[in-house]
Amino acid sequence: ILSEIEFQKVKKSLINTIKKEKENPFNICFDIWRKIVYSNHPYAFNTIGEANDVSKITYEDVICEFKNFKNREKYIISNNSEIIGEDLGRSDQKTQKEKSVPFNTNLDAANRFDYIENDSSQTIIMLGNQTCSRKSREFLPLKVLESYLSYGMSSALFKLFREKNGITYDLGVFNPIRNENAPFLVYLSVSNKNALFAYELLLSFWNHLLINPLTYNEIFLAKEKLKGSFLLGNQSLDAILHRKVQLISFGVSPISETDLNSKIDGISSLNILKLTKK
Repeated sequence: ILSEIEFQKVKKSLINTIKKEKENPFNICFDIWRKIVYSNHPYAFNTIGEANDVSKITYEDVICEFKNFKNREKYIISNNSEIIGEDLGRSDQKTQKEKSVPFNTNLDAANRFDYIENDSSQTIIMLGNQTCSRKSREFLPLKVLESYLSYGMSSALFKLFREKNGITYDLGVFNPIRNENAPFLVYLSVSNKNALFAYELLLSFWNHLLINPLTYNEIFLAKEKLKGSFLLGNQSLDAILHRKVQLISFGVSPISETDLNSKIDGISSLNILKLTKK
């Protein structure tokens, strides 16, 4: 029942959203970073598409896509076991072999760095690489590292750049859940006059992480904040079901909060140090 008029409205809105994103220097920098790290892999591109590609999508394309969708394998999930039935209930047992995303092998010194002439008053700096999929054993240690670096005002990045030096507008870590190798990205935004100082601080801090394991208090706090973030994501039925559908589609069986906390507690400072070096 999708009308062509409504299709044209949505298409125009999406193209405007894509163009608006291009006005943000952060998004421009991130687009370049993705293309360096992921080369021609789909993760190298914006998930909402490119304006030129979206403009070529027709109403007939969408109708055809919906017809194809009706024939695809689907998953059903509910908090009421009676409406699922025995056969459908087994869908969470389907597994997939873990696939790895090929790293961009063309990464000599000249190809690991890029920049754009800056006509704004701020400089965006990004440091990172692709890491692992949600199915990997390294997923949770990476989340602990992300928690240590960027969760809240007690995080290492916040204390270094905001409390001690007061030089950043925005900073954090981007490490989304992905079916294949997820990006792990430290980003920060500073004034042009503080850019070189911030860059030196970031490299010095990262080198420190490569040599020194986290202290007991640091890793304990990081784990507690990570557990808290998972609890925040479990406050509504909609959020719980969305997470379970995502995990099942990745071939990962959802686990209980107790088991999840047990896995987090088992992560050591040496695990984090090894992962950081990798």
